[in-house]
Amino acid sequence: MKFVFSAAKDKLNRASHDGLSLADANKLDLDTLVTRPDTSYAYGEDRWIGFARMRDDARLYTIVFVELSDEESRVISLRKATSN
Repeated sequence: MKFVFSAAKDKLNRASHDGLSLADANKLDLDTLVTRPDTSYAYGEDRWIGFARMRDDARLYTIVFVELSDEESRVISLRKATSN
């Protein structure tokens, strides 16, 4: 799966999440990805929240995304996972 994103959203994500770029979503080890529907709000689209490790990092990350096709998803947020 390939993750795509807008440059404006990437800039906001880097400012909000310790410089973490949405481009880093393409480094996630998808074999470790666990997802569930994000039903926090009525977004008007089917959003997913997931947890996975980076291929080169043992730390757990949280990703929010929308599936565009079987091969491509749009990243909304990527951040380090916390216990909260």
